[in-house]
Amino acid sequence: YDISIRSPAGFVARHEHLQLISGQSTALPKELKEGVRLTVLAVNSLTHQPVPGVHFDQDEMSPGYISEKEGSERVTDATGLAKWDGLQSGPAQFGVGAEGFGRWWIVGDDSGGSGINSLRLKLAVGMPVVTVEMEPAVRVSGQVLSPAGEPVKGAVIDIGGLWTGDNRYAKRTDAQGRFVLNFAELDTPPGHDNGYAIVAYDPQGRWANAIGEKFFPKAGNEKSVVLKMTPGGYMHGIIVDTTGKPVAKIEVLAVNRDWIDASYYFPCTLTDDQGHFDLGPMRPGEYEVHPNINFGRGIPMEFRDGKASSKMDDHPRIATIQEGQTLDLGPIPYDGPPPGPLPSWYARRFPQFPK
Repeated sequence: YDISIRSPAGFVARHEHLQLISGQSTALPKELKEGVRLTVLAVNSLTHQPVPGVHFDQDEMSPGYISEKEGSERVTDATGLAKWDGLQSGPAQFGVGAEGFGRWWIVGDDSGGSGINSLRLKLAVGMPVVTVEMEPAVRVSGQVLSPAGEPVKGAVIDIGGLWTGDNRYAKRTDAQGRFVLNFAELDTPPGHDNGYAIVAYDPQGRWANAIGEKFFPKAGNEKSVVLKMTPGGYMHGIIVDTTGKPVAKIEVLAVNRDWIDASYYFPCTLTDDQGHFDLGPMRPGEYEVHPNINFGRGIPMEFRDGKASSKMDDHPRIATIQEGQTLDLGPIPYDGPPPGPLPSWYARRFPQFPK
């Protein structure tokens, strides 16, 4: 076990790799020592001026999840400083949040990383001030409109081409269809130089994804866009196994081969009991249509020669669709393992294909 002790007066002890033996009592050392005093200075990476209002909180590592340690939050003052007393020595992580900033890193730390996750520190008594550079975010504001030109409330807005492994920057539009995104300017994956694009997704499934023009932002840039959604097109077909038998309740995922939408917003549905699927609405383009047993997990991808592609060796059906078109894909063979139990939330996630 790792056991940490902290007294109300700020004295601490940490006992790592403590062995507990069945049927025996194990005594802990009685002595508590002075805790670590930590001072963090936040500065703007472009202007090198102090940054007030930066939120830092210590991560608490619990089995299966990470949470904010109670009472650990500090906010930098007018001089950019935040201070803690009575911290445990040893490795620690601190979450960071600041309006208008997208990345952060410790000056002098060459361990790498994207700069969008928690800071990793090794706390020790007498340690010097830790300087954290804060990089201004890219700011994109705009509005989402329906095919009729009306504001769309509740559309999900995200950044296509920004590969973070999650949708941490996604926002919803307000009652006027407006949004503001603040996000980090990250290096694109090796070989991938297609830039970024703003993606609008309709959770109600009324319209296809809307994609803004591609752009190549730099830290601190600002941009404004208007996205107009369209009715899109539709595909339908049937998934069959190697014997020609329909495959029921398997996910069918359509990936536009420009790979801008991101996996959270791919057109997706389930086959019915007879293996039939109805997929859409979807924006015009060339698609890979994948039968998929990884419910809700998207498609693993890789970059080669400047292009993104699927890492799945499942021989997807390739089809090109135009605005307003409905395609009959016919039977699509599937030779993988049978789909497992359907997650309880899944059936409510996707809208029904219009009859």
